Amino acid sequence: MRLTKGQLVCVLIFSLLVIDQIVKIWIKTHMVLGESIPVFGNWCNEQWATVSGRTRPPAAPTEFVAVAEAGSIKLSYQAAYSNDVSNFEVRLSDSNWGISDSNLIYKGNGNSVNYAPNVPGTYTFYVRSISDNGLYSATKSCSFNYFTISNISDIIATFNDSSNTNASVILDWAIPSKQFDIAGFELSYDSEVKFINANNITIPADWIGDRVFTIKTVDILGNKSSGYSKHVVKLVPNPPTNVRVQVIDNNVMLYWNNAERTTLPVSHVLIKQGTDWNTATEVGPKSGGFTTISELQGGTYKYWLASVDTDGYESSAVSITTEVSQPPDMGGYRDWETDRKSTRLNSSHSAKSRMPSSA
Repeated sequence: MRLTKGQLVCVLIFSLLVIDQIVKIWIKTHMVLGESIPVFGNWCNEQWATVSGRTRPPAAPTEFVAVAEAGSIKLSYQAAYSNDVSNFEVRLSDSNWGISDSNLIYKGNGNSVNYAPNVPGTYTFYVRSISDNGLYSATKSCSFNYFTISNISDIIATFNDSSNTNASVILDWAIPSKQFDIAGFELSYDSEVKFINANNITIPADWIGDRVFTIKTVDILGNKSSGYSKHVVKLVPNPPTNVRVQVIDNNVMLYWNNAERTTLPVSHVLIKQGTDWNTATEVGPKSGGFTTISELQGGTYKYWLASVDTDGYESSAVSITTEVSQPPDMGGYRDWETDRKSTRLNSSHSAKSRMPSSA
């Protein structure tokens, strides 16, 4: 089919109109006011632009709590519902986030961290979420009160009387309430300081009078309580009571009542004969409450009695004086015993001590 000249003119005009509209659209989308169209060269223009990512910070952590656990404070927290949280930061101050300083406790993707406090007191902790592009959330905080360490409530002192030479004392106490685990106790007295990882100790009872014992509770963090002190008194024994004497010829019968116990039991009664306790001649130790002494010469005799406890400490001495008759039929023997004033029946022959006879 052949187009007529008139039809060709119409097609040409239509084509020109379409091209004109395309050119106008291109100019409107690619040019600005005052810009010219290069006739020669590139008909394209390179443009640069920055595409911004997320600018909204992540949500703050939830369920932030602090609890005592063994020897530290356990801090735990949870991420809020968000898929852009990559880390957490925990600090002792709500400042200098992102800086590694003395207040930084932890930075990482874990949901808990343990912190060991230095001294008792109130501690406040802060936590933030961190997104994968480094944005920080708002702050969450919680506090923990590290209480002052409790003292023990009492010291029970029990003196051990099983030895006749070296007495000992058992110190015993109850374990106090605790917030953190207890590592042990510090015991001090006089110039001695001992660390004990139990709630009792046995030590020598090597003093007379008053001794002050102080015990401090030591927790697993190394902190100590203020200390509990108690005076423990160790007394010498009381002297015998109700001392009395009966004399038949030259036989002296001594009677007494044993003293009530003070700190340690009475082991025996020590008897001496002479003008005073310090210079008197030792007759010997006696258990029980009676003994007999046979004197070889008549005259006035003074006897001393003192209690001796199981640790060897003596009481104050008590005395009693009596008149002893001349032994019957002993005249021919006086020269034989010129260097002695008396002889004790059943006594030992040491120069220092003589054992009185049994009752």
